[in-house]
Parts: sequence; structure tokens; C-alpha cells
Amino acid sequence: MARVAIIASCCLLLIASASAYPTFWVAEDEVANDCLAHPAKKEARHGAPVADKTTTFKVTSAGVPATAVCPGVKYDVLVDFGASPRRALLTASAGTLGRGASPCLNRAYTSKEESAEPTFADVLTVPCTGAATAVNLFATSATGSSGAFQEAKLTLPINALAKCPASTCPGAPKAAAAAAAANTTAAALPGAAVAAAAGPAEANASAPAAAPAAKSGAGVAGPAGLVAVVLSAAALFMA
Repeated sequence: MARVAIIASCCLLLIASASAYPTFWVAEDEVANDCLAHPAKKEARHGAPVADKTTTFKVTSAGVPATAVCPGVKYDVLVDFGASPRRALLTASAGTLGRGASPCLNRAYTSKEESAEPTFADVLTVPCTGAATAVNLFATSATGSSGAFQEAKLTLPINALAKCPASTCPGAPKAAAAAAAANTTAAALPGAAVAAAAGPAEANASAPAAAPAAKSGAGVAGPAGLVAVVLSAAALFMA
């Protein structure tokens, strides 16, 4: 019986330790559908969450650091735990994360198959629609099975679409600027250049009509007709 009690105690400790990791906490503590939930109290052997003074966030777009984000743009997010390998839970208050899964596309975490790492990387896509004015990134991590939960947060304002030329959203200034530039170029071209740019058919349609050819005959005083009149008058005079 003593052996059974020891084995049972070990199993309970393992279960408590596992469920306390952020990864297992999401899967096993009935918060699977609460897409922004993070541990808020002591769990198993982990202490209650504390502010993380080590972790930093690096958010970039095309390698350029971002202090604000734009609708319709993807950002690389790197959560750096320093030299401390950890398992992590990351959520975004708006948009989706590349490692997210339905029904919580805004939530990502170290899977059960993955080991603890000194960084956690993902891709954030900011939505084109919605009332959010900022994206709040929230990371909870744990070192080992008995350390306190570590909390780190970052808030990034969402720029107005008019300030986002790289956006893929409808109405972004990049597409509007291209259309305006095309109209400006066409307006600046001289008439002949516009006709040439328009193509032969449109150029012919816009060209002035040619003057009608002079008609031949008695009613028209062309050069040949004038000579004939002079010769006829001379013959009559000499008769």
C-alpha cells in the first residue's frame, strides 16, 4: 500500500506540474475558448503571476522595427526571454497570430511536443476592420515547474489607414496614389502625346477631318480649267 501511495503522489505531482505550464494550463484548465485568458493566480507549484523584468518584445515589418502597426500588414513578433529557456503563452488583443488555431486565432503557445526555448516567435496580422485602436501583446512564461508565472506586455497603437502605404486593405493610400499618379500623368501630356498614348484608332478619331478634294469640271477654276478657258477665248478672237 505504501508503494501505491508513493506512485499516486508522484503522478499527482506530475499532473500538477504539467498543468501549471502555460501550454498545459490552456489545454487543461477549461479556458480553451477564452482566447485572451492568462493565469491570474497561483497554479500547482507555480507562484502567482509577477511582472517580468527580463522579457522583451521585438516587432518588425520587413526588418524595420515598429512602434505602431498598420491595418492589413504582417509583423514578425519575437518574445525574448534572455538566456532563460521557457514555455510561453502569447495573445494579441486584435488581429491573428500565425501559430494560432481555431477558435482562438489570436492565441499561440509552446506545444506539448516543443521544448522550452529562450525565445518565442510568431507573425501578427493586423485586421482591416474593427474598432480597436491598439494591439496588446501579452506573454506569460514559466521557467521550470515551480517558478512563478512571468508576465510581459506590449501595447502598439494602430495607425489610421491613410498613414499605411504598405497596407493590403481596400482604400489604402498606395492604390489611391497610383491611380492619382496615372491621372496626373495623362493630364500633363500634350495633345499629340496623349493621342500617341491612346493608340492609332483613338488618334485617328481625334484628328481633324481632311479638307475635301477640289472637284474637277466647268464649275471649278482649277489650273487646267483656266488654261482651257484662255485658249478658247484666243481662238474666238482670231476667227
